Amino acid sequence: MMMMCLGSWVAVVVCCCCCLLMGGVDGSAVRGGGTTTTANYYVDVRGSDDGDGSQAHPFRTVQRAQAAARSAAKSGGVNVYLNNGTFFLNSTLVFTPQDSGLSASQPIVYQSTSKTNPAQLTSAVEITGWKKVGNTTLGHIWEAPLPAGVDFFHQLWINGRRQHVARQPTRAYEKATPNSVIFKPGQLTAVPHNLDDAYVVLYESWTASLHQIASIDMDTRNITLKTTYNNKWSGSAAGSRYYLASIVEALPTPGYFYVDRHARTVSLCTNNKTDPNAEKVVAATQIELIRVQGNATAGQFVRNIHFRNLDIRYSAVDVSTCFSSSCDAQSADFLTTATIHITGGDDGSWCYSLCSHDAVVAEGCGVLAQLVAHTIIQHNLIFNFSYGVFNSSLTQSHVADVGAGGVRVGVGMTDIGLSLLSDMGCVYTLGKQPGTQVINNICHTVYTYNYGGWGLYTDEGSSYIQLRDNIVFHTKCAGVHQHYGTDNTFSNNILAEVNTLTCDAAIRSSQHPGNCTAAAPDGACSSFTFDTNIVYVRDYDVFDATIPTGFQNMTFDNNTYWKGDKTPIVFPEKKTFKQWKAEGKDVHSVIADPQFVDGTHNDWSRFNSNSPALKLGFKPINISQVGPVALDSPLLFDHHEHVRRFVDEGALHHIIVW
Repeated sequence: MMMMCLGSWVAVVVCCCCCLLMGGVDGSAVRGGGTTTTANYYVDVRGSDDGDGSQAHPFRTVQRAQAAARSAAKSGGVNVYLNNGTFFLNSTLVFTPQDSGLSASQPIVYQSTSKTNPAQLTSAVEITGWKKVGNTTLGHIWEAPLPAGVDFFHQLWINGRRQHVARQPTRAYEKATPNSVIFKPGQLTAVPHNLDDAYVVLYESWTASLHQIASIDMDTRNITLKTTYNNKWSGSAAGSRYYLASIVEALPTPGYFYVDRHARTVSLCTNNKTDPNAEKVVAATQIELIRVQGNATAGQFVRNIHFRNLDIRYSAVDVSTCFSSSCDAQSADFLTTATIHITGGDDGSWCYSLCSHDAVVAEGCGVLAQLVAHTIIQHNLIFNFSYGVFNSSLTQSHVADVGAGGVRVGVGMTDIGLSLLSDMGCVYTLGKQPGTQVINNICHTVYTYNYGGWGLYTDEGSSYIQLRDNIVFHTKCAGVHQHYGTDNTFSNNILAEVNTLTCDAAIRSSQHPGNCTAAAPDGACSSFTFDTNIVYVRDYDVFDATIPTGFQNMTFDNNTYWKGDKTPIVFPEKKTFKQWKAEGKDVHSVIADPQFVDGTHNDWSRFNSNSPALKLGFKPINISQVGPVALDSPLLFDHHEHVRRFVDEGALHHIIVW
């Protein structure tokens, strides 16, 4: 199955909208390519499904156009043009192998007719009839009836501004067991109204879990949970943090809302300037908007479909579907949470998009690729996530293999971690992945709650992966961290001013004794090649290893190392540079200033002509192709200015940012 989730709980908790900007309406299958199209269909909100889909008599629904395209694709390529307008989806658009295009050169392309005013696909229903029912020191409380057919929701927007489920501030509890939480005195003054709607969010190390509440004993300050909490990681790594959500008592905060399913009303707290009757208030109804679903086991793939220049927004969250498992979908053995989830896919692509996290709960990475091959994920800007941006996981061992093909990743990544979770990186890989390439990425501003916060993170068993032409800077911990794995290659990368909180070093190996096989538990089972890279640090270590011999099986050469304070660099096992070279490591490498033109302003792509790194064969990294290049806007290093630019020019580029 290849699934691009834009609405299931595993997706929408981290992204309320993605704009797919994948070219124009020139009929080409891929950017810059050409194809012969044998059929054109048009869809218009004023059309009719009884029409023939022509420009003069367009269809009314995307589903009707999908059926026509399925038939026409048997003899050639197909363009499905969506005219400007809002297309309401009362069910998920599902694309199966029967919806595949004829060939790579004759695909089915779903696209907006207009380059500058894209069609919108949405599951949002409008909420009207607001009445002011109270005032707070910061604003007003409003109430409205739930729309017909809508019983509960976790997603609400006012004119595109996300509102949040009413919740307590994050606090530290006194004690937690697998079945209960004891809160500190004063943190809760009464049992919340409608306790069956409330839930507890409990932080762990690299995840957070949601729990329905069985009961609250105010005398003992004990919250009894309906499902088990993994309190193994609840202490120092997670900070004993928790909060109660979906409680009306927390409502008097502007930007919060509360749904009372018993009274069939929704309450909303706004600031003094907001009148919901004068603005458009919507709630999402569909958990998934688009699903591309094949069957990898049976060799039935969805191929040759392109989604281009579409505004896809407002998908729903239904945490009730995962309460039985504590909604703990980010654990290592059950990793499913992501904005874009691609699993079991072949010949897929996700390009020219911009995704932002605005958390309902804390889990979720930007792009999750599992058991995929020949998949391209590039020209995206993904930011503001409480977990990593790109997670690629196949199998957590040295034994299994999925064959060649792999995944190619090239995106802009910024503001990752948000100091909420731990153990993460911009790019996270797990297991053997022959053919996977992590190329031409910019990764910066990665900060965790506790440990971790790396740039390029090859976790347990990661093998046969190429990571090159990447720029990593301003990470809390190492720019490169390999837990253990074999035959990975890091080449032509820049690690600049990483490890800003000096939690490890610029490069870390955390191979532990016993990571290898039962026959050789302490052998040199971890390996990578680190060649033609630049490591530019201020005043901290370049190398860090869990065991002294953690870098023994690694290959280093042609690298440029530099410490801003000009103190000696200590190489693994406390060796000098001369001793390190004598072991055949970094034989041609140098310790020298790489001479960036303007590293002070985080411009790591330009060098003075006499740079020693260039003399060693380093190739300057072309950043013009990072991010959604279809917008003719290069990725700016100042993320916030970059976002402001997209927002301010939204009428031109139609990038939606929340």
